[in-house]
Amino acid sequence: MLIRILMSILMFISLGYTGFVFCDSGIKQITHSAKIVYLAKSGLAETGDDWDIRWSTDYAIAGRTVIYVEQKYDDTESSFVGEIYSIVGPYISHKGTSDGYSKGAAHPWHISYFETINMQTGKKVKLTEIFDSKAIYKALLKDKVVRRALRGKAPKNLKELLKQADGGCEFSIHEDSLENFAFHHIKHDKVAVRLGLPNGCEVMRGNFTQIGFYLKIPKNMKKAFKIAHQKKLLMHNMAKLRYDLDPTLQYGD
Repeated sequence: MLIRILMSILMFISLGYTGFVFCDSGIKQITHSAKIVYLAKSGLAETGDDWDIRWSTDYAIAGRTVIYVEQKYDDTESSFVGEIYSIVGPYISHKGTSDGYSKGAAHPWHISYFETINMQTGKKVKLTEIFDSKAIYKALLKDKVVRRALRGKAPKNLKELLKQADGGCEFSIHEDSLENFAFHHIKHDKVAVRLGLPNGCEVMRGNFTQIGFYLKIPKNMKKAFKIAHQKKLLMHNMAKLRYDLDPTLQYGD
């Protein structure tokens, strides 16, 4: 299985970027082997944070870092769809949707999730690595979905909030949920964040809850967010590349 994944990764990397022209802003779309492929640059060349990024619904690569790749397993029928949702500095966020059935299992699975990767390290990123935990805590407390999940409890900090909140079967929320985010749009000195929460139990498999809130952009990230906005690499712009954006989520002031 590991060999198959490595071969897939090497195949994607070997495609290279020769012959493709990257625009100063926006995203370029091409057709390769009958599939739609998107190309972009992250845009911070002076700091070294300027990756050539290439993705389709099957795979995504930033430089030589694999962001996601469809995997196949023995005795399992499955499908996977990935899509980039935002690119800000070294942080790239995607949505993955996977469903399938394993031989002998009682039922099939279906799950959707957000995930953010640091293109410098290839590792997952938590929201607390970019923003102050107190600001995240205060923003989440204002959300009606989170307040309902707290069921009258009064957590004193972000750690307690994520431990005490219970989304039941509707959604799952915990400390690792801070890795499941994307950046939607900028409003004044703040960025709208979407936290993506998968179903909480198998009865509601496939359910996907998005929570939206604003966070003040840190000083050390202002340039990265400005470039992402200019290049249209935030979620509300990238929506034009996708068919499954939920347009119903509203952000409060």
